Amino acid sequence: METKINPTDSKSKRGWIIVLSVIVLFFVALLVLPFVFKGKIMELGKRELNTRLHAEVDFEKLGLSFIRSFPDATLQLKNLYIAGKDDFQGDTLLQSGNIKLVVNLKSLFGDTGYEVKKVEFTDTKLLAHVLKDGRANWDIVKKDTTNIDTD
Repeated sequence: METKINPTDSKSKRGWIIVLSVIVLFFVALLVLPFVFKGKIMELGKRELNTRLHAEVDFEKLGLSFIRSFPDATLQLKNLYIAGKDDFQGDTLLQSGNIKLVVNLKSLFGDTGYEVKKVEFTDTKLLAHVLKDGRANWDIVKKDTTNIDTD
C-alpha cells in the first residue's frame, strides 16, 4: 500500500506553515539580536579589551551581523585606536578607520579559543617600534598571574 501526501491536506499545510514560520523567526532573530544587544556588547568589548591589554583601547562604533557571512558572525569596529601606556605613553600603536572580522559562530560559544576566518583593515596606520632595552610597543597583552598547581 502506497501513501501519498495530498498537498491540499490541512495537516500537511499546517506542517509547512509551522516549518516556514520557524525558519522566518530564526532569520528575524538573527537580524534583530545584534541591534538589541549592540550597546551592551560594545560596552563589554571596550571594558574587556582595556582590562586584558596594557594599552588604552577605544572605538567609535561596533557592528555585528549574523547574516552577512552566514553561518559565521561578522564584527566591524569603526575608528579603532590602540594607544600605549607608561613608557609608550603618547604612542598610537594602531589607528584604523574600519576593521572587519569574520568569526566562526560556533567558536564563540566554545572554550578552545576563537576561530577568526577573515580580517580586513581599511584606512589603517600602525606604529611598531622597540626600545633600546628590547621592549616592544606591540607587547600589550597582560601577563597571566594565576598560579597553576602541578602537584
